[in-house]
Amino acid sequence: MGRNGTSLREQSLFYFIHKFFPDTINRYKTRYSGKTLELDIFITSLKLVIEYDGGHWHENKADADNKKNKMINEMGYKVLRVREYGLPHLASFDGDVIDLPYEGVNNRGYDYINFTLDYLANLVNEPFQSELKSFRVDESLYNQEAKYIYALRYPDVVERNISTMCGIKYWDKTRNFPLVPTHIQKYEWVPAILVCKNNREIPLPRYHRNYKSECRVQCNLCFCGIMCPLIPWCKRDNTNLIHCEFVEKRFWKMINQKKRITKVDLFTKYQYSIAFQNG
Repeated sequence: MGRNGTSLREQSLFYFIHKFFPDTINRYKTRYSGKTLELDIFITSLKLVIEYDGGHWHENKADADNKKNKMINEMGYKVLRVREYGLPHLASFDGDVIDLPYEGVNNRGYDYINFTLDYLANLVNEPFQSELKSFRVDESLYNQEAKYIYALRYPDVVERNISTMCGIKYWDKTRNFPLVPTHIQKYEWVPAILVCKNNREIPLPRYHRNYKSECRVQCNLCFCGIMCPLIPWCKRDNTNLIHCEFVEKRFWKMINQKKRITKVDLFTKYQYSIAFQNG
């Protein structure tokens, strides 16, 4: 759950459901017994509420989840709970539960989305049913749609002054639309495309909203703070960006192996970049 009260997985789930059910509402607010009740995802045509239960935030909230299920049922809606591995069982209610059968939901791709779409397929008729069952979210499709999902995740302005934001002069408004840098919360990761003055496009799967003045160690050779080791480096004159697939793969491997990124590693990356450029 983020600072704006929603999680990336919830927004991802909503985004792909909305593609098939345009009447789907995210974070729908309604009234129950004189109080405001917020529903994660509400498909009005199916009278179905979908709640995504993350392992961290719902670990000790079984009583609250049971109470919410009861209230939703009393309003005449069914409930589908998509619950991460290890969460406690809930009391019986009118609806269903998808218990994700493994730890580390991100390590198993996008099953939480595909499982949910399979469930929804059983609620509709042909040919829509077959269309839903054949649709699959994989890494390629997700990355293609990521900027739209993150735009849902960060819909509001949180910081108007971005003059000190790392790499902001390379931010491409057209290619990144509808994702807006002023909407990105501090220290968050987002996908982004930076473009150098020669119009060379550099897609970054994990752009870090960071500030140069706040970097614990500042490296003058990069156009961005070293807090993000995945960003391609530039020349010493800071005019052209270098993209080296060899270096990027090396750093991805280090991160996947959970190795610590040091100043020596960063300098080595710069040396590799220069060597790569010089052939």
